[in-house]
Amino acid sequence: MAIGGLMIRWASTESVFLVILKHLIGRDDLSAAIIWHSFRGNSKARLDLITRLSREQISNPTLRKEVKAACDQFAGFSGVRNFYAHSVFRHAPDGKISEVHGVELTYDDDPVRITNKPMTRATLN
Repeated sequence: MAIGGLMIRWASTESVFLVILKHLIGRDDLSAAIIWHSFRGNSKARLDLITRLSREQISNPTLRKEVKAACDQFAGFSGVRNFYAHSVFRHAPDGKISEVHGVELTYDDDPVRITNKPMTRATLN
């Protein structure tokens, strides 16, 4: 249930950034959606676009900083969301999820990083 809630909240928050994009480009919903979905599957590129457009379009420095801070914070949430959305889950005999195994491609020495986490309340918090 907690993972499903994470996914729903992530998608809901992501839609707020779509509205911000709409206002930054000064166009209608359809135009913003076309631009937004051109970056399908790449939240980082979407957030970079919003950050760059806000630097150009928003004259209020406080608001510009707030938009940047929101983008930065959401990028961190996206990492958590991506871990759980793309992991392999192991189940205990009672059917509950017992472990989460995530795989991440890296650019350092080892090309693949494997992360194993026990599935507890603390893991999700």
